[in-house]
Amino acid sequence: MVHFIIGRTKTGKSTYCLNQFADEVGNCTGKQPSYFIVPEQYAVSAERTLIEKLGNPANMYIEV
Repeated sequence: MVHFIIGRTKTGKSTYCLNQFADEVGNCTGKQPSYFIVPEQYAVSAERTLIEKLGNPANMYIEV
């Protein structure tokens, strides 16, 4: 299922996504990978943020 998270800057969109990913990884419901779609120029920074916030298991379940 696709969820679009849209809004103005600094309204917590990224934090919301990270919390959703943390719930999925924490509950081990991530049998299929989740996809975090960001503009190409932000891909490395988004991946780094995922690792910092969620740890190494994020690599197994979340694709940037």
